[in-house]
Amino acid sequence: MTRLEKMLDEDFEIWNARVWVEYRNELIMAGMTAEAADENVATNIAQTIPEGKLSEGNYVFTVWNDDEKVGAVWLADRAGEWFIYDIEIDENLRGQGLGRATMRNIEEFVRTQEGISVSLSVFGFNKIAQNLYLSEGYETIRWSMTKKLTN
Repeated sequence: MTRLEKMLDEDFEIWNARVWVEYRNELIMAGMTAEAADENVATNIAQTIPEGKLSEGNYVFTVWNDDEKVGAVWLADRAGEWFIYDIEIDENLRGQGLGRATMRNIEEFVRTQEGISVSLSVFGFNKIAQNLYLSEGYETIRWSMTKKLTN
């Protein structure tokens, strides 16, 4: 059975270091310059995890499947409208329904907090995640598009 549990401090330190490296790499893959990605990461850290501590309304969970750690989730409460900053399932365990189960656990948690919605952003290149979210009833409400100009 898949469940979410508050992440332990020692796991949080490892996750916190890793999540920003991965996010920066994804920003660059999406077309941002390294300098702009660095600035974006620094701004987000200052707003959400200043000095290595979660700001109010932010929650980080370990995703468990039975007795095995299988991933992590970062949620933020924005006045009852919740946002998924990060959801990850260990790469070697993907395709087994754990992402889908985790999405349902997120929704269950948000309901217990009297949340009214859950939203997220997904990079255009992440088609597998997009398909999961669409199949779980998430709807696209905004597109951000870029055209690369070359000389």
